[in-house]
Amino acid sequence: MMEVIQGGYQKGAWQHDREAYSDEEIALWNERFKQLMSRYPHLRPLIEFCLWEIEPKSELRVVK
Repeated sequence: MMEVIQGGYQKGAWQHDREAYSDEEIALWNERFKQLMSRYPHLRPLIEFCLWEIEPKSELRVVK
């Protein structure tokens, strides 16, 4: 019998649902988190965890 491993995916949640956020929103939040890290260096490890390093969405192209 095959076991199913339950994942931690959460629809609409930060760092879980790539379709819920645009590239611009992710860049904006990442910039804000970086500002917070420079302002509060003692919290850097906690804030760094919130950064979402993603690859930009690929453009669809027609293949013939």
